[in-house]
Amino acid sequence: MAHMVETMAYAGATPWHGLGDKVDNKMTPAQMMAASKADWTVSKRPIHFDSKGKMVQIPGQYAIVRDTDESMLTMVGSTYKPIQNEQMFDFFTKFTKAGHMTMETAGSLAGGKYVWALARVGKDFKIGTGGKKPDNVAPFLLILSPHVHGKALVMQYTAIRVVCWNTLNMALGSMLKGSKHAFKMSHSAKWEVEKDEAEKVLGIAMAQTEEFKDASNLMAKTKAKKEDVEAFFKRVLRVELFPDKKKSPVMLPKFRAALEKAPGATLPSAAGTWWGALNAVTYVVDHETGVSRDTALRGAWIGNHAQTKRRALSLALELAK
Repeated sequence: MAHMVETMAYAGATPWHGLGDKVDNKMTPAQMMAASKADWTVSKRPIHFDSKGKMVQIPGQYAIVRDTDESMLTMVGSTYKPIQNEQMFDFFTKFTKAGHMTMETAGSLAGGKYVWALARVGKDFKIGTGGKKPDNVAPFLLILSPHVHGKALVMQYTAIRVVCWNTLNMALGSMLKGSKHAFKMSHSAKWEVEKDEAEKVLGIAMAQTEEFKDASNLMAKTKAKKEDVEAFFKRVLRVELFPDKKKSPVMLPKFRAALEKAPGATLPSAAGTWWGALNAVTYVVDHETGVSRDTALRGAWIGNHAQTKRRALSLALELAK
């Protein structure tokens, strides 16, 4: 099976999925783009068919083609505007120059259909009292640019629990247009116009770190009874939506095991708390789902698995309050 992660570079510690080439941790966005082998362009080309020996163009139908290897990434309509990888990486440049963020990972997924960059916001914090067993969390800003019909560019806040590399996606707030958890931009929009709106993301992400820190500490300080955690796991998996289902969801016993044995499960911040219950869910979703580690990487950020983690965060915080 072909790897979902086509190319990747990372700075700092080896990522939880164990993929990619290690690079210097002071790379600029442009250098990270080159190191991750994402420094290629795409072009929008008309599609033709053979009609009795004559090539005829299909009206309103185009192919998005990667120029380096002539691979077709998707078919689109006339209003689709490609966002070049260079534009995406350039977005981070002003922030890295100002010292607010450093490039952490970048790369290409699924044969070039998805290109991403992950930048460290630089406001790491500890959960609980710390002491000899600190529970460190590092905030990041993720941008994911798809060369796929019907998929929007996504920018979102994500926090990573260092002890186990669990990723926790949190809503960026109502100040941004689009969805509740991220800034999104369709490929029919103009990048230069939307870029002004997207630049609000950094300021919101910086403020979001404080909000997430407070929420995480609240969960770490609040004890969770075993029966309440079991009910929480079932709500996360929406067991109540399938009352006639004879077998329990596959992930339910995995949640139970992770609650006791996952990395960081015995830390004072996690043992018997809602923070521990939340991280049992995120650990299983990030580390024990997907056909392989590379498919799990995309699932950790977007799609049904990301939605499961956001639902778990919302429920755990609600129960802690």
